[in-house]
Amino acid sequence: MNTKALIFVFLTILTSACLGDVFDEALSAAGFTKETAVFDALDLAVYGGDKFRLPYFDLYHRTPYRVPEQVKLLISQSSRASGRAFDLVGMTSAGINEGVRRSLIGDPSKPFMTKAEQSNSLAVAVLEVWEAAGKKPPRGFEKKLYAQAALVPQEISRMAAALIFSEISAVKWRNLAFKRLFDKYSAQQLYSHILSREESDFDFMREDMMELVDLKLLMTGGEDLAAVIDKVVGERSKISGYKDFHFEADTPFGAVVIDAKGDSVYREGRSYLLILDLEGDDFYYSGASCTSAFNSVSVLIDFSGSDHYLETPQLMFSSVGRLADRKTWLLKPNTCGALMGFAFLIDTSGNDTYSGVGRCLGYAAYGAAVLIDLDGSDSYKCYQMGQGSAEFGVGILCDCAGDDTYDCFTTSQGFGGIKGYGLLLDAAGNDIYSANRIQIDFPSAQDPRHNGSLSQGMGCGERGDYTTGHSYAGGIGALVDLAGNDQYTADVMAQGMGYWYGLGVLADASGDDTYMGYWYNQGSAAHFAVGVLYDGGGSDSYSAPCNMVQGAGHDYSLGMLIDESGDDSYTAAGISLGGGNANGIGIFWDKSGSDTYYVTGNPTLGRANIGSRGSIRDRDICMGMFIDTGGTDYYPAGYPFAKNNVCWLQKGMDEKNPLPTEIGIGLDKE
Repeated sequence: MNTKALIFVFLTILTSACLGDVFDEALSAAGFTKETAVFDALDLAVYGGDKFRLPYFDLYHRTPYRVPEQVKLLISQSSRASGRAFDLVGMTSAGINEGVRRSLIGDPSKPFMTKAEQSNSLAVAVLEVWEAAGKKPPRGFEKKLYAQAALVPQEISRMAAALIFSEISAVKWRNLAFKRLFDKYSAQQLYSHILSREESDFDFMREDMMELVDLKLLMTGGEDLAAVIDKVVGERSKISGYKDFHFEADTPFGAVVIDAKGDSVYREGRSYLLILDLEGDDFYYSGASCTSAFNSVSVLIDFSGSDHYLETPQLMFSSVGRLADRKTWLLKPNTCGALMGFAFLIDTSGNDTYSGVGRCLGYAAYGAAVLIDLDGSDSYKCYQMGQGSAEFGVGILCDCAGDDTYDCFTTSQGFGGIKGYGLLLDAAGNDIYSANRIQIDFPSAQDPRHNGSLSQGMGCGERGDYTTGHSYAGGIGALVDLAGNDQYTADVMAQGMGYWYGLGVLADASGDDTYMGYWYNQGSAAHFAVGVLYDGGGSDSYSAPCNMVQGAGHDYSLGMLIDESGDDSYTAAGISLGGGNANGIGIFWDKSGSDTYYVTGNPTLGRANIGSRGSIRDRDICMGMFIDTGGTDYYPAGYPFAKNNVCWLQKGMDEKNPLPTEIGIGLDKE
């Protein structure tokens, strides 16, 4: 190693060590340490309401000063998993504490790929579907099946058979996962209940579902199926030299279609077990969705063309927001929507369009849904519950290349409900993420003039202490963008936001990015939750003109914004830039660059406010921490204490009745 390289390595290590001590330096100024400036676990337990709380959530909530490294690990894991269905299912299912390790002692795809080597494997696989369903095919079906299957090239036939064999296995695991529920309810009864809009004083059937479904068994089937899908997609180069053909066979679990005739239309309202489309610019009005309790597994792989995936033909000429009946739409699973089962969609090439109202584009409830687009500049649109959204399962949208656009209204773009991991992962390109804030269809509780976005990295639980007393911890919502100059726009509750024991993360690894929000945005959390916005580099712009933004924690929550480098600008109001409220912890750290702060209101720039006095809250910390390391920075004149190369302490908002547990710390150092 040459001298310059040695100096670079030494400086890198030295810089990392120095920055690693910044938390210690800031905390020591107020007489605290990393061990003492944390939430009191015993006092926190008094409040309860954390049923289904996730261990992965605790990694963030209980050790705030490890969060930057934890998010870097998330980015690294996401990068390795990108484009691989098996790794994506494994990563996210582990996050909700329901992971299995099917690849630990062997390749889980091997038994299915080996079985598919037998002669007439495609026809054999289709007949096994009928057998697994306990039904007999109609007269003449078998003869026609073998005749059709003989026209399918051997390599393609083998791939399709392996997929079908693994789908049969996935159905088995799904039924085992629901065994205790199926002893009490029919499968379709449960499926219909999830879709129902009926309200009651207390939903006992839902409670049974939450308690009795075995998600580990469900993920076992999901991992095996994902492994076979990866194998088939990885062998796509072997598909060549075939003549036009079309294979189609009905089964009790949905139709099996293999098409090599060019542009195709897959009609609305049909259930599919498997679609393999080899060429053409296609229109999909169905496929890769659990359309009923009996169509619990659906796989769609499109190998070429610029395709349209639309829930309804209306969306070919109209945006979701213009549908007249969008608010009363029956939200059935559609393009890559899994309900009580599995939905996988892999598109390997082309500039594609995806549009659905809800329960789509990587949505799962009591299941696993994975949408992977490997190439092209694509468009994704939904109204709600899509683009990486889940409860009691994993919902994933992974786009591997191109300049993409993502549009939604709410509960999308990385939304994790109860026991759910919703992940939107974009690996490359200059992308645009938008949660509509113009058309107010979902007025927020904070300000009805604005939508409740609940998107772009939102972990959301259900608070019931003021209704039935039954509360449920949120899951994990993550939006991870690995490269490019990106734009993020949302309204209320978005961009790395957590609510009620939920964990929300927006992690952008690189590029010059723009973040625009309103309230509860950009590393914010409320009610025992965690919200993190992490930006790995570039000169970025952050704007959120209302409260609870840019490293803000409320009510025993942790809100954090970390920016690694670049000349950045921040626009915010109160409870921001390291703002703690009602025993929350808000941490802001801009690590390097010459930055500009446009801020109004309080608490901000490292300040805390416990609020009311006379409860156990008086003895529990409330902290706001602001850190800026590196660069010449520009602070507003209204905050004269904030200067370059200065450490400052701020008292709590109630200066007449100060509490030693209200900690306000600011540190600017070069």
